[in-house]
Amino acid sequence: MILFVAFAATVAVLAYIVDMRAQWVLERDVESLAQSAADFAASQIRDSLAAASIPGVVELNRSLLVPRDFYGFDTAGVSICVGNRGGFLYVNVTASGTRGRGSATAKATAWLYNVTKWAIDHGRVVYLVGQYGPCGSPPSTCFATVIVGARKVAVVNLTRPGCSAMLVKSGVWIIPRG
Repeated sequence: MILFVAFAATVAVLAYIVDMRAQWVLERDVESLAQSAADFAASQIRDSLAAASIPGVVELNRSLLVPRDFYGFDTAGVSICVGNRGGFLYVNVTASGTRGRGSATAKATAWLYNVTKWAIDHGRVVYLVGQYGPCGSPPSTCFATVIVGARKVAVVNLTRPGCSAMLVKSGVWIIPRG
């Protein structure tokens, strides 16, 4: 009887240790997912700004890819917010994931350079276009409608400090200031 109780206690302690280790690994994986998604979104915007800096490029319109499939998790998702704080463009990501009985959430931020100064130096405006959602409480002056030909395009002005929006099916549109 004593041997059975000792064995059962040992198995219970080992199960607890394995469960704690699995949760720790899940938390690290979700943190890695959040940072990777932030870096990926920031790199797409950075590439767009670099391409728009090339002499002769008048306008640039680029769709931003938001990762949706995450292997190694039972379920996972990310929420990506792009905004301008004090002139500097940032990407905030909140990621969550589950594996087995464990669940974890993590946040990460990637900063880009001073997009407000870049826009002034290059005579450009950087807009977020397409489908986007609310992110924080940006002032109403961040949102506008730009007329392109015969159609109206709803935009978020990312060159204006304080503006932000959550990426859904969005893109970056860089046009001459005017």
